[in-house]
Amino acid sequence: MLMVALASLARVLLTTAIVAVVDGTGTTGSKLIHFGGVALSGNATIVSLIPGSMDLNPFCYECPNSTYADMVADNDPFVKAHTEVSGTCADHGFAKALRSDPIFHDAKLFWKGGFRLPGNDTRVSLVPGSVDLNPLCYECPNGTYADMVADRDPLVKAHTKVDGTCADHDYAKGLGNDPIFRDAKLFRRSTNAELMV
Repeated sequence: MLMVALASLARVLLTTAIVAVVDGTGTTGSKLIHFGGVALSGNATIVSLIPGSMDLNPFCYECPNSTYADMVADNDPFVKAHTEVSGTCADHGFAKALRSDPIFHDAKLFWKGGFRLPGNDTRVSLVPGSVDLNPLCYECPNGTYADMVADRDPLVKAHTKVDGTCADHDYAKGLGNDPIFRDAKLFRRSTNAELMV
């Protein structure tokens, strides 16, 4: 038991560093950081590691700077086929944010798609009919996605495709995203009591 605790402590110490911090007042202090948790000034250009067309790992890794991106590329076996590029993942078509990498915490993971230009609101909704057994409205980012949901989801076969948001059609109570079609947001009609609150 003692050996396990010592091994764990040694692992933490190996991935921890003391970094000098200059705060601009002429004094220097030190800051304890864990495995690359600080971006060096003068190297604050965001760099991304994007997958190639034949890459098995489809995620884009957005790093705070090129030094961190190089460290991730050298140490993460899942990004060996990725290409290092300047800019954010969204700049390269990977705009759907997922989470930070579980090992390299300063690398944010992104998935292809999910980006909508401001002022280009093309949302389309699938609204239930008056005798539909599924009372939920499906708000989709565009018409193509709405067509795909309508073709593949058996629960929306009786729904009608309309332009605009679900709220535009009196379905304003948000329930979250569809568990299968994750870019489709689900809404239900609000009751009069909910509207008064």
